[in-house]
Amino acid sequence: MTESPQVEKTGKIRQAWQRALRWLGERGQALVDGLTPAPETASRISRVLFWAALAMGAWIGVETLSLPWGWPANLLLGATMAWATWGLVGLLFGLGARLLPLILRLWTRAGLIAVISLGALASLINFMPELALAASLVIVLGLTLLAVASIRLAGSGRRYLIDLPLVLAGLVLSLAPMVWLYLDMRGQDPVMALVDIPDHDGQPWASLLAAGPYRVETLTYGSGQERWRREFRDDVAWTSDTVDARDLLGRPTGFGLRLRERWLGYGLDQLPLNGRVWYPADAAGPLPLVLVVHGNHDMMNPSDPGYAWLGEHLASRGQVVVSVDQNFINGSMFGGVPRENATRGWLLLKHLAAWRTWQAAPEHPLQAQVDLDQVVLIGHSRGGEAVALAAAFNRLDRFPEDGRIEFDFDFGIRGVVAIAPVDGQFWPSAKPTELEDVSYFVIHGGMDADVSLFMGDRQWARTRPDPEQGQFRAGLYVHHANHGQFNTRWGNADAGGPARHLLNRAWLLSGDDQRRVGLLYMTAFVEHAVAEPAPMPALFCQPDLAGRLLAPTIHLARCDDGSRRLLADFEDGVDLGRDAAGRIRFSATDLDLWREDDVGLRGRTPRRQTGVFLGWHAASGDEPAARPGWQIELTPDKLAYLAPAADQSLWLDLAQVDRDPPPALGDDQDGNDQKGTGEEDNGKKAKEDDDNGLRAPLVIEIELVDGDGNSMRVALADHAAIPPPLPVRHTRLKRLDEKRYQAPTEPVLQSVAVPLAPFAAAGVDLSTLSSIRFHFDNTQPGVVVIERIAIGN
Repeated sequence: MTESPQVEKTGKIRQAWQRALRWLGERGQALVDGLTPAPETASRISRVLFWAALAMGAWIGVETLSLPWGWPANLLLGATMAWATWGLVGLLFGLGARLLPLILRLWTRAGLIAVISLGALASLINFMPELALAASLVIVLGLTLLAVASIRLAGSGRRYLIDLPLVLAGLVLSLAPMVWLYLDMRGQDPVMALVDIPDHDGQPWASLLAAGPYRVETLTYGSGQERWRREFRDDVAWTSDTVDARDLLGRPTGFGLRLRERWLGYGLDQLPLNGRVWYPADAAGPLPLVLVVHGNHDMMNPSDPGYAWLGEHLASRGQVVVSVDQNFINGSMFGGVPRENATRGWLLLKHLAAWRTWQAAPEHPLQAQVDLDQVVLIGHSRGGEAVALAAAFNRLDRFPEDGRIEFDFDFGIRGVVAIAPVDGQFWPSAKPTELEDVSYFVIHGGMDADVSLFMGDRQWARTRPDPEQGQFRAGLYVHHANHGQFNTRWGNADAGGPARHLLNRAWLLSGDDQRRVGLLYMTAFVEHAVAEPAPMPALFCQPDLAGRLLAPTIHLARCDDGSRRLLADFEDGVDLGRDAAGRIRFSATDLDLWREDDVGLRGRTPRRQTGVFLGWHAASGDEPAARPGWQIELTPDKLAYLAPAADQSLWLDLAQVDRDPPPALGDDQDGNDQKGTGEEDNGKKAKEDDDNGLRAPLVIEIELVDGDGNSMRVALADHAAIPPPLPVRHTRLKRLDEKRYQAPTEPVLQSVAVPLAPFAAAGVDLSTLSSIRFHFDNTQPGVVVIERIAIGN
C-alpha cells in the first residue's frame, strides 16, 4: 500500500529535525571538548581564580567590616572568609560533580567567583538589587572570557588575533564595575545658580567662631570594664557606676544579644556611663554642662570621639562638654537592641544623675564645677531624638510605658539641639514627644542620604518655648550638607560598605565647611540658652546675616520665640472658608488649587503639620487674566487679639511646592492627584524653567487693607528670598534616587517676616486692619503652602 503524500512529507520533516538535533549535539560536544582544559591548564586557571576570589574577599573585608584592630584585621578576616567559602563551595560542587559528571571543575570555580562578586556587592542590595546583580554578572562574564582565552592560549591552535581581544575584553569587563564604583559625580549642582555670595563679613557673628579665653583640658570617665576601649578602662580620671537597662528595654533575649554580651564583656544589666570630657581648666565654676550624644553607627567603630571639634570650642568659651559613649547599644554584626532610643535618652539622664553625685563628692576632680540648672543636650541622628526624649523624661516621675520604673531627675535642661535627627523611632505610649519650657534647635542637611527627611521639623512643631524665659525654637536647613560630616568619625559617606561609592559626594560641602555651620549656630544656641533671658538671636531667623562666614550654599531658617500671636495654623477643622472659632474668613480668587492638608515630607511621609495649599495655572492668550489671590478677613475680636503695631511683623511659615496645580474644573486632563500632600508630583511634572531643571521662584505680593479701604502692597521677595523647590541628587544614578528616596525635593518651610512699619507709614491704620491679601503672579504656574501665619516681634 502506497503511503499518502501527507505521511511522506511528515516523515521527511521528522528526519530533518533529527539530523538538526544530531548536528547541534555534535557541535555542542565539540564546544565543550574545546573549552575543557587539560588537567595542568585547569589547575593553573583554578589557582588564578582562587587568588581573584581571595582578593575580592579582602576587598569586602576592608569595605564592610569594622574590627577594633583596624583595616589589616578587616582585610585578613575578609580574605579568610573568602578562602573558607572557596573550600566549601568547591566541596559542594565536587560532591555535585559525582552526580552530574558534565559539570566542569573550571566552571564550578567561575561559579564561585559569581558568589564572591554578589557577596562583595551585597551591601548594594538595599539600594538597588538589580544593580548588584548586573555588576556581578558583568564581572563573571569578564572572568569567563579570561578563562576561555586562557584555555585557547594554552592549547595548540592559538590564534592571537582572536585570543588577545578576548583577554582584553575579559579584563575590561572584570574591572569596569569596580572602576566605575570609585568614580565621582560630575558637573555642578544646578541649585548653585541660586546661591548669592554675601557681600558682608558676617559681623558681629564672627566672634562666635573664635576660640574663647580658656585653656582646654580633656579627660575620660567610665566603668573601667571596657574590653576594647582603653580610654574608658585604664585611662579614666574617675570610675563611674554601671546601670541596669533591662526593664526599660523590656528584658529582651536572643542569640544576637548573647553574642553582643560575649563581645563586650557585659550585658544590658551593666551598661557603662562612659564620657569624654572637655573643660575650661582655668575657669571658675559652677559652669554650664553640655552633653553631646551620637546616633547609630557601627558599634565597633566608636562615634563619641567625633565631636571633639565642638567640645573643644565650647569648652574654650566656658562650658563643660561631655561626649557620651553609647556605642554599646549601636548596631553591629550581632544585630541591634530593641527599643534602644528610649534607652539612649534615659542614659543621658543617668549621666546627669552621676554628675549630681560627683558635684557633692569632695574628692572629685571637678567637684562643684558644674551647674546642673544650666544643662544643654545635643544629639545627632538617633541621638537627636534621644535628647528630645531625655528632656521629656526629665519632667516625668516614671517611665510612660511601665509605671513601675520610677524617675528622679528634674535637672535644669535649658536647651535641646538635634543634628539631623530621626523622629518616631520611639514615641512614649505611641504618642509624639512634646517639649515644653525649653529652647530647641534642629539642623538638617539637604543631601543627607541617611535621614533623608527633615524629621526634626516635626519636633520643632511639637515644642513650646516660654518667651518669658527667652526661649525659642529654630530650624536650619543647609542644602549641601549631609548626615555624617557633623561627626568626624562618620565622614562624608552616609552609607556603609561598597554602597557608599554610589552616593553623590561631589556636591557636598567639605567636612570643615559643614562643621563650621554647626559650630556657628550651636555656639550661638548654647550660649543663649544658658544666659539670662534675652531676645532670640536674629541669626536664627535670617541666616544671610552670617555673610561670608559660611561657605556658599542655600540656608533656610524657621524660627519662633513663642510670643507671636497666632493668626492661623490650619489645624482646627476642614472648613476652608473660616476658622473653627468663626473669627477669620478665607476666600480665594481664580485659584486652581485651594485645600488644606498635611504639608508632607519627602515622598508620602507625613509631617503632621497642616497647611493651606494654593495653586494656579499660567495665564494663556494675549489678554491679561485676573491675578489669582487668597484673602484673610479679620473680625474685630480677632483683630483685638492680634493687636498689630508698627514695630511688629507679619510672620509667614511657607514654602514653594514642587508640583503643578490640578486641571481646571471641567477639564478632561488627567493628573489631579487627590492626596494633596504636595509631594506626589515632586519632580515628575515638567519644570517651568528649562536649562537647569529648577522651577522659577514665585512672585508673591502681600496687601494689607484697613477699615477705611486704605491699602498697600509689598513684594515678599523684598524681605526674604523664597527659593524654588530644591532638588537633591543623593546618588550618582537618577533611577536609584527615584527608587530609594522617592522624590528629589520636599517642602522646606521657612519663616519670613514682613515688617508692618511701611504699611503704617503709607497710611494703613493697623488698629482697623480688616484684611490681608496674597496676590500671585500667574505668568507662570505655581503652588505654595502656608503652614503658619502670626503677628509679633
